[in-house]
Amino acid sequence: MGFSPRASWRLAALAEAPGRAWRYDVRNAIEVFRFKEQYMRRNTLVLFIASGFLLAVVLACNFSATTANISSIKIGKDRNVNQEAATFAPSDPIYVVAAISNAPGKVKVKGQMIVESAEGLSAGPFPNLEKTLDLDGSGTATYSFTPPPSGWPAGKYKVEVTMMDDSGAQKDQKTVSFSVS
Repeated sequence: MGFSPRASWRLAALAEAPGRAWRYDVRNAIEVFRFKEQYMRRNTLVLFIASGFLLAVVLACNFSATTANISSIKIGKDRNVNQEAATFAPSDPIYVVAAISNAPGKVKVKGQMIVESAEGLSAGPFPNLEKTLDLDGSGTATYSFTPPPSGWPAGKYKVEVTMMDDSGAQKDQKTVSFSVS
């Protein structure tokens, strides 16, 4: 264990002091320096361990927040869905806006209208009303469904929005229900 240049100079000065008192002072100084050196090593080790733990916690929190999802889905009568609606007239176009959050890369977002119960239609996907949009990351997927020439049949419907990654694996799915009267 080496001493700093300042400590070495002090020890040399004490050793040259006349009399026997210098032996006690030198021993005392050496003990003090050893204690301080051990104390600093221990504090440095604790500091490194605490820093590593803090870094691990920050990284763990960061990774848990990046799960891609459909954060909201709204349905309405205007393209921006400024006012949400749950009931539509047979001649109303239907607009759906889905907000995609935390998407790290490209995602596919599929919007599909599904009949729950309607006059003259069997339950299941509405024929020819499925649209898939490609997004480069987080953003908004907007769907517009125009009514057939005879209008939407009265009944209950829902729009199902499914988010998939580039490989086609489903990551999230949400639905919103509405009725036509």
